[in-house]
Amino acid sequence: MKENFSEEEKYAIQNILTHLMHADAAQGLEDLRALKDSIHTAIPERQRAALFLHYFSEISAPQAAQVLEVSVAAMEALLIRGKRALKNELMRRGVTTMGDML
Repeated sequence: MKENFSEEEKYAIQNILTHLMHADAAQGLEDLRALKDSIHTAIPERQRAALFLHYFSEISAPQAAQVLEVSVAAMEALLIRGKRALKNELMRRGVTTMGDML
């Protein structure tokens, strides 16, 4: 069930998530805050939790699965769907490259 993301896409997703996490602390980034808010509503809560745990808490997928009390396979599915939802929302908003975010 794994979806193949290129290394560049994985890197871009991780960087976008990092930018989104720090958007509230940055000044003059209203567009980024609006994007963060729209993504917050576009990605279901469990998928957001999976993405946050895995990418920002820097824990493995099996460890994140334990935190969320799901199987490793379910965790991987949440990560795949969460990344897909993030990518689709960014594309819907016209963000196609990291340069569009900066």
